[in-house]
Amino acid sequence: YVCYMIGELGPGAAPATEALAGLLADGDEKTQSEAAFALAEIGPDAAAAVPALTTALGSEGPVCFAASYALGRIGKKAIKAKPALLAQLKGDESMALVSAWALAHIHPECPTCQEKALPVLIAGLDDSSAEFRSEAASGICCFGAAAEGAVEKLKKALNDPDEEVREAAAAALKAIDK
Repeated sequence: YVCYMIGELGPGAAPATEALAGLLADGDEKTQSEAAFALAEIGPDAAAAVPALTTALGSEGPVCFAASYALGRIGKKAIKAKPALLAQLKGDESMALVSAWALAHIHPECPTCQEKALPVLIAGLDDSSAEFRSEAASGICCFGAAAEGAVEKLKKALNDPDEEVREAAAAALKAIDK
């Protein structure tokens, strides 16, 4: 609960970054995940946690997922995690999707990220989870004009039953300029 409360402070909790990064090595999976989510809420100011979050990508299940999400929320300051995130694109479908989303937020101008992450995000527009479909569209949005190959699927997503998916698809189309 403490990690959750720290995360609720958002960027103002940046002084807790080192302590939260230390919790990523805790023996309790729930504590590790909550620490990663708190770092995600801190965002770019949690850049000092990138090495610990990158190490956490080697964990199983929710810890790996939370670490990938946190790296994406840290954004461009998490560039050193790019190789580890690219490796995650070959794994579990959900993990690949969150890693592709993270790469979109970290280095969208990178040709390798465009080549490897964009197809994962485009496929994510068909996910059964509305939250994942929405995040897939928001990740595509980061790539701007380089995501032109997503236009047809994004146009279909404009009719998604979920309002957030429709809004994210519209924003992505606008970023692509279509």
